Amino acid sequence: MKKVLYAGDIFSCSMKDIQEELNRGYSLTITSLYELLYGKPLLTKREQKEKEEQEFQALFFQVADRLLEEDGIDIQHEGFRDKTYNWFHRLQDAAEKIPGYKMLKDNMHREGDSITELYRCMKALWVLLMEDQIFDSIKDVNKDKIQLPIFANAVSRDPHALDKNRGAGKLFLRALKFVYEQMVLFGVLDDIINDNPPFMRDRMLYRQFGLQDDDISSFSIYQLGICINLFRRVP
Repeated sequence: MKKVLYAGDIFSCSMKDIQEELNRGYSLTITSLYELLYGKPLLTKREQKEKEEQEFQALFFQVADRLLEEDGIDIQHEGFRDKTYNWFHRLQDAAEKIPGYKMLKDNMHREGDSITELYRCMKALWVLLMEDQIFDSIKDVNKDKIQLPIFANAVSRDPHALDKNRGAGKLFLRALKFVYEQMVLFGVLDDIINDNPPFMRDRMLYRQFGLQDDDISSFSIYQLGICINLFRRVP
């Protein structure tokens, strides 16, 4: 006796049976049926991995081309590569898991706008490290004390573009972290950030590169951290 199926029921059968049914009335294979239903080819795990790697590599060429065409920025510039310790190109190397690599990979799996995010990050890095005149164009701003939203707006016309909860901001923070760690490693700087409480380290990192978030909120969080530490010491 055949069982009646209703909406929401799960029916299982072998791939062989499905192919036999397709052969009876349709000029379709399982592969072509999958493409028809989902609008993309059915790939093996190996083919899917190769496809993802090709897309990941293509991402960097697209970002480099966009920077050059829209902003005249050549990220192959030797001075820029030196100042960033070649972060962009080392990020591209799948064998070298540096800050930003996993986040960028995960974002591509979620089908996020990885091109725009990496583009905004690289443009911000270039302006910060290579174009000091950007600070002169912002009124009433001290070069060593520019707030992050003001800087982001000057670079991308979006004051929230480099927020820590946005893709470009996450990459930008990881890039700064990488550059800072390399500077410490090579003796260019003394490590003063890790001596601070964890909740202050991102702020200290921004400040190391002349960027600040809101002074009032920073002061409030700093004071809160002091209170927490005092309470911890109370027996």
